[in-house]
Amino acid sequence: MLFDPAVIFSGACYTGVVGRLYYPQNGGYKTLFVQPQFSFALGILAANTLAYFAPLHSANGLPVYQEIEYLLYQQAAFGDVIKSTIDGVVVASSGRPFYQECSFPHFPPSEPASENMLHSSASRVLFGDPAMRFEGLSAPSAWKVCQLKPESGQETVLKIIVKITNDQLKATFADTYHADLSLTGQYNGRLLISFSLPQKNYQQIALKSVFF
Repeated sequence: MLFDPAVIFSGACYTGVVGRLYYPQNGGYKTLFVQPQFSFALGILAANTLAYFAPLHSANGLPVYQEIEYLLYQQAAFGDVIKSTIDGVVVASSGRPFYQECSFPHFPPSEPASENMLHSSASRVLFGDPAMRFEGLSAPSAWKVCQLKPESGQETVLKIIVKITNDQLKATFADTYHADLSLTGQYNGRLLISFSLPQKNYQQIALKSVFF
């Protein structure tokens, strides 16, 4: 089967694997190998696909919707779309390394389910040209920075005011990493904001307060 030239997003576990994968088993991980003729990813790429976004690990499907929304409201290149997912993982990890050293050679460590959900989002990959983008396909921006300047009388305090401008982007405002692991079954709210700092030699950045 051949597609019309297509851009495909997959959130299903391991659908980006073209060879080796790690499968959780008995509190650890087992190394498995997928033969080329059984690789879902290679089959997709052989079917007239322009670009393919997919996970190499067990997966939470919500990043798919976040990537699609980001592509639309940022009118982003495909490379920036996949980077937005990795950026979210870096922020949610609070600077911690994705995997700590493990006592079993060649095996990633076992980890709590919430950590696995977080780190597996970092396994998403793009097959395709990272500079490619859609033309003429967009959505209103999710947010805008209304103010970015030092607090009055406090040159070391940067005041940032951000306004939500498109609350119809449901996935954009969901915490991807612990969504189906919460005790209530509800998504936690979050907003990942990126912007350029003013030209100043900041030595340290800390969050002082957030208001909604």
